[in-house]
Amino acid sequence: MRRGNFLQKRPEVSLPAEDEATSFITLEKSFQQIKNEGSIKEIASLVITETSLPGKLRVNKYTQKEIRELRNFGLGFNALFTDLDWIKNLEDKLIPANKIFKFIRGERRGWNPMFYPAKGHGIEMEYIRPVLKSPRSVTGLIVEPDAEAFCCSKDIEELQTLGHTGALSWIKKFEHAVNKKGVPLPKVLQRAGMRWYEMKDSTTADFVVLINYDKRLYIGKMREKTFIDQRLSGMSLINQSLDINLCHALLNSSLGLFYIEALGFGRALGALDLNTTKLEKRLFMLNPYLLTAEQSEKIKAKFAPLLDREIFPLMEELELADRREFDTTVFEAFGIEDYRDKVINSLKHLYNIRISVKNNSISA
Repeated sequence: MRRGNFLQKRPEVSLPAEDEATSFITLEKSFQQIKNEGSIKEIASLVITETSLPGKLRVNKYTQKEIRELRNFGLGFNALFTDLDWIKNLEDKLIPANKIFKFIRGERRGWNPMFYPAKGHGIEMEYIRPVLKSPRSVTGLIVEPDAEAFCCSKDIEELQTLGHTGALSWIKKFEHAVNKKGVPLPKVLQRAGMRWYEMKDSTTADFVVLINYDKRLYIGKMREKTFIDQRLSGMSLINQSLDINLCHALLNSSLGLFYIEALGFGRALGALDLNTTKLEKRLFMLNPYLLTAEQSEKIKAKFAPLLDREIFPLMEELELADRREFDTTVFEAFGIEDYRDKVINSLKHLYNIRISVKNNSISA
């Protein structure tokens, strides 16, 4: 039960009424700034009366019914700190991303020196796979592998019979090694149904999603379907006949970026906390099946310049001419151009809330 803006214990345990509203309030200045300006009483009054004041305090109020409806769009509670009155009008333009993509967790095996060998390893190329290992290596929307992975599923006897001494030597190099706690690696790395030195190379993806975004928001497309590391989530098309380049464009529209920001949660130093399960269950995107061939080609043509440059921090990215032309084309193709500015404003607001831990205030 809520009185004013302060939470009170309900006299009886019960669910909130459908029309019971909750206000999600954002201070747009740090407490220190408010104190220095001598406006604590003013801010307190605005909180009590649930009144927005640009540059100081923002209030977004939702009933329990509205919150439930918004949750059906995959949105978390952190997204409720911005204005979402536009999203219901886009319902028939959206599709759950899990109807288009299979979501993949990056491979987690442990002991990187063994599974990600440095140059000069001497392992037969049969057991080496290209891998995207570090999110830091991603600078553009088209992504290349940045490392090599050791993937060997053969047993020792078979390797000996084949005369594959490179792989044998590599395995033996770690056979008697121990981890930081002194436990032998063959014991630490043992997995059911796998050899201790084995890492599967089946975790391949068409698209990669970071699980800890910072200032740049994007979904990258692998130039070729590639094996990915645990610090990334992957997405692969279910229907291979669907235009993969069109999907890439739609995922990187301002609405696609809004969903990345809205599904995550700010953590230490402003990093966005995401995971594969959250993406799989809650990510929505503009529905590519609604577009004509002509509309699809226009979107891809406007998206092409973005593929040839680096990705900029979000607030800069949204102001670039090629990005604005691309977004306009996407929204016009779906007949939702009237909502473009609202979507972008909501994206900026959520982003600024997250980044404010570094800046000590939220930009307008």
